[in-house]
Amino acid sequence: MIDLQEGGKLAQALTAPPESKYLVAGTLGYGFVASVADMVSRNKAGKAFLALDKGEVPLPPAPAIGDNVAVLTRAGRLLIFALAELKEMGKGKGLMLIDLVKNDEVVCVVVSNGQTLSIGGSGRGGKPAQQALDARSQAAYRAARARRGQEISLKFKPLSLLLDS
Repeated sequence: MIDLQEGGKLAQALTAPPESKYLVAGTLGYGFVASVADMVSRNKAGKAFLALDKGEVPLPPAPAIGDNVAVLTRAGRLLIFALAELKEMGKGKGLMLIDLVKNDEVVCVVVSNGQTLSIGGSGRGGKPAQQALDARSQAAYRAARARRGQEISLKFKPLSLLLDS
């Protein structure tokens, strides 16, 4: 059972074994790796887990199964860096994942093992669009954590980042 305070909204829900690790982040580009056990609260009032700034929204947690983190922004910038560059924390704001330009925000983060990434979005008239980046194409977007990332030549507005099997 979940009991929300007045005006409260459920942002994300997650079920997994306690030892599972996830990358948690917010739209302003900060995040960290945490285990599911760190996210659980015994208190009725809940637990302060992910610190967010005013207006910031939590992103869906990404399973930390892989070696690389891919961060996609609304402006169409992509940064791929090693998962080892992130800290594992029990709570807080985390480390800067990507250096955002003014009025930009992160739309998605994923952890991969070099699989093909699919960038999904909406084109003209809201028509769904997709672009795939294979392992060779991803090399152009690799850099150290907290860098600006490279602009992707997209003809649509990026909304999601998915791993292809």
